[in-house]
Amino acid sequence: MIPLLLATTGCDEWQKYWDEEQHGRLPDEIPPTVAVTAPTGPDTASATPVSGTYEVNATASDDRDLQRVDLYVDGARAGAFSRSGSADSLFTFDWDTAPIADGSVVEIVAKAIDTADNSSMSPATFAQVFNSGPAITITSPEDGAFAQGDVNIVAELVNPGDDVEKIEFLLNDELIETVTSPPFETMISTAILDNGAHVILAKSFGPTGGARVSDPIQILVNDGAPSATITFPDAGYQLAPGGTMPFSVNAVDDVQGPLGGEDVVWRSEPGGTLGTGAYFRHAFEDPGTFVITARATNGWGSADSAQTTVEVLAQATRDYCRDIYFEILEPSCVATGCHTPGSTEFDESLLDMSTYAGLMRGGINQDIHPCVVPCKPDSSFLMNKIDEFQEPWTGERMPPDELPLDEELVGFIRTWIAEGAPPNDPQICD
Repeated sequence: MIPLLLATTGCDEWQKYWDEEQHGRLPDEIPPTVAVTAPTGPDTASATPVSGTYEVNATASDDRDLQRVDLYVDGARAGAFSRSGSADSLFTFDWDTAPIADGSVVEIVAKAIDTADNSSMSPATFAQVFNSGPAITITSPEDGAFAQGDVNIVAELVNPGDDVEKIEFLLNDELIETVTSPPFETMISTAILDNGAHVILAKSFGPTGGARVSDPIQILVNDGAPSATITFPDAGYQLAPGGTMPFSVNAVDDVQGPLGGEDVVWRSEPGGTLGTGAYFRHAFEDPGTFVITARATNGWGSADSAQTTVEVLAQATRDYCRDIYFEILEPSCVATGCHTPGSTEFDESLLDMSTYAGLMRGGINQDIHPCVVPCKPDSSFLMNKIDEFQEPWTGERMPPDELPLDEELVGFIRTWIAEGAPPNDPQICD
């Protein structure tokens, strides 16, 4: 089997066979990987302060399938983690610290087990439990806030009548200030912090020495700017009047990640604002040269811009009605009944080529293989199906049971799509 497969398909197919067929039959001897990401205390002297119900976080992955991830507190199993909704590799556990003696430092370990019962233990982190002081909460900033410059941190007692000796503010488990009377506030500057996530806690002390910590809040610091690169079109792209241009930009921020939606604004000079998002389409009607700018702004207000140009021609190289519909689609696709609503053959594709709107709407494969992608003939299913030098992505080459379309006619469609697939006045094709 193996020599025959190699001889007939080559190394790439052999690798695929090995990965998909044989790999699943081999015994799984590779243990999962696992790490605790909260609490973060690296040792008993720098244990993370915790109170009440504390969310323990972990990451775990396996080369095949994970069975579960368990939490161990001081060597005793406390229960199984739950998968976080945000990603398959993230796990959370709501740990009730109430049974732990106040002031105790405990070891936190996660154990990951795969479906073959291979297992591994995470490096230990440490937490110190405080449940006897006045209850306290951080009211500003909000959890997950984008922080830049000076950040005011405000803590309040849950029960304002509680006696409190002092409040300690901690940043990444390090003491930054102690406040002994209201208002319980402090200030930090993000200038001294690395870009990324930072955890803030408030720790309260009662008159008898008991302590308690607030729920942690996270701030996201970013003193940098995003980067924006227009990926389509290249500068100087030529478009027919009425043609549609698909614009795309790769806009990324080191902290926030990919940017899109209202964070990316496209403008044209002349023309003003065109649209928003990492990808959108815009039809140009008037001839001329247009300078296009994509501006990406992150949550901290820093921005980056990229430019390209679009040249709208005085007229289309190929007219839709004359060169596309009457020359190609009508005789080869519509008159045959294959792509005319109501015909028996039409139900096989649901692609209506009798109108421009139907052609652009596409058929049953539209979600996977769009019929016409303006300015991108090589991404258009129509081109793929009629080009005799391409292997159809699905089904057979078109037109069926006939000689391939003349190469010149295939070129008509390619040029029309490349110039934005402009329509005609509907009356012209009647």
